[in-house]
Amino acid sequence: MKVYLDETGLHRLFASELFDANIAIHYLFKSKEVGILQFLGNRLFDLPPAELDFYLPQLLILYLYTEEDTRKCIHPFLVKRCKENIDFALNCALLLGSVNDSLPQSRKKLAEKLRNAIIKGESAISRQNSSCSDIGTAQIQNAENNEQLTFIESLIDIGRRLVSQPDRESKTQRLVSELNELNLHLPRRVWNPIASELSHFVLRITPAAAVVLNSKDKAPYFAYLESPPVILDRQTFSDEETTEEELDETIKPVSVPIATHISSNDASDVSDHDEQAYSPPSQKEAPQSDNVSLSRISIRSGDSVQSYDTGHTVLAADIRLRLHQETTASMGDLRIDPDDPSAAALKEPFAEKERKIREASPYGHLKNWKLLPIIVKCGDDLRQEMLAYQLMTALKAAWDKEMTKIWIRPYKILVTGPDSGILEPIVNAPSVHQIKKMEPGGLQAYFIKEFGAPTSEGYMTAMNNFVLSCAGYSLVCYLLQVKDRHNGNILLDSEGHIVHIDFGFMLNSYAFSN
Repeated sequence: MKVYLDETGLHRLFASELFDANIAIHYLFKSKEVGILQFLGNRLFDLPPAELDFYLPQLLILYLYTEEDTRKCIHPFLVKRCKENIDFALNCALLLGSVNDSLPQSRKKLAEKLRNAIIKGESAISRQNSSCSDIGTAQIQNAENNEQLTFIESLIDIGRRLVSQPDRESKTQRLVSELNELNLHLPRRVWNPIASELSHFVLRITPAAAVVLNSKDKAPYFAYLESPPVILDRQTFSDEETTEEELDETIKPVSVPIATHISSNDASDVSDHDEQAYSPPSQKEAPQSDNVSLSRISIRSGDSVQSYDTGHTVLAADIRLRLHQETTASMGDLRIDPDDPSAAALKEPFAEKERKIREASPYGHLKNWKLLPIIVKCGDDLRQEMLAYQLMTALKAAWDKEMTKIWIRPYKILVTGPDSGILEPIVNAPSVHQIKKMEPGGLQAYFIKEFGAPTSEGYMTAMNNFVLSCAGYSLVCYLLQVKDRHNGNILLDSEGHIVHIDFGFMLNSYAFSN
């Protein structure tokens, strides 16, 4: 039996300890009374920001699709949150840029107005790491100097350009060439857009490790960002003491001649960017003025400067040498399926890949150097994938609360446009399709090879993990009506869990635009 609350009862509910983000979103959608909406709008400021960040897509849908009264009560919270946190602001701007073409023109203008206000930084929009209170803030000044948005757009544009290549080999060569060119603009004040920890910046993207994933008509790719966690130096400087030119000089990327493509078979050039081959420099070719100090990297932060201490000075000649060693490194120790070279890359243990990349990286000697994987995808509407992530996260939280052993693994999604996005990869997890191609004996033979004899503890633990994850994803597929299940979008991780990916067909819908 449903319980209907009058306005007084709703006010008591909203003022109680039971009130949370879930209840707030529900009643923002359901309520029509101006007084209730205003009360809800005020209560949004009392909720933990992280809880409401999770519901950002729903807040924007309410903002764009509902009436003015609802929009007015949401707007102050969106503005305040964008001022407080740059990641919220960027995610908001990206989602607003992915609005459906079916949206009425007046609502499109509303989305465009809010998005432009966020990008241009009409209010001071700052980035603050909630897990490290003494990390400073950074400001989005305008669309031109918004380096993070430019970085994201560059990653997406690379994926779009790969589609025009005729085969997988040429796609891979073009990908490596494009990433080498992008590296010319790094290190910069940009970060992994799907990282849970924000106290880092991107030094470079590893071209040799990037791989184009299997897709019939599109070209999603797997890339690795090299990034050291950074610690704010206690000393800060005012804007008068340090000029913008001096700040830019401290993080200026090194101009290094690099190989424009990498291939274990020494394949020929396929990109317009592949114009010059690289030869190892002699000592005479490394002028002293090229030396780059990485001992202090300063990043402007609105009213102050963040100073990050890395404790190292790098010679340009060393960077050139290490880049040359990386581009000529052989990948022959990996098992490569000629029909699917990504299989070996995804099967290789992430810790081993991280070790290899660090050894070859010109920045590998930096303390706390870290490798951050991402998947860039173009040509698909990932807004539904984001909804699947939210629903699975809610299911996982409910099962964890009840202390069940059911296992699922939601992965993060960043929607960057109506047909593009960046996904959190599941590392150490080839697909069942890839496993069956690499192991003719099938899954049982693969389990024995990976985890030990059927009577061993490792094998039995892996089988238990397999069963619990099968139970979890069976419920997910039933509750969300997930379709298009096949061995290519079911992964098997290093502990025996299965992980479902690609939720384009669910809830009787292919995509929001259909």
